[in-house]
Amino acid sequence: MRRIADALADALRHGQATGDIRADADPAAVAWLLLSLISARPLRLAAMPQDARDRLDTAIATMAAGLLIPDPAQPPTQHPPT
Repeated sequence: MRRIADALADALRHGQATGDIRADADPAAVAWLLLSLISARPLRLAAMPQDARDRLDTAIATMAAGLLIPDPAQPPTQHPPT
């Protein structure tokens, strides 16, 4: 799992370098957050009715994107390398 997190963090760093990912996001922390969200999906599938799962999956994806995508109104800031 650590290798997956490291690879995902590298991909996030690349996205930061191209301006596709917020510069102030900590790549390692975001990688683990995304892996945690993905790994918790089976729990959500088992515990929630279908209509709630679909709504929740959409809301989670929207929130994750909002954390990662740069806001064009905000000047970029650089997070210390991890």
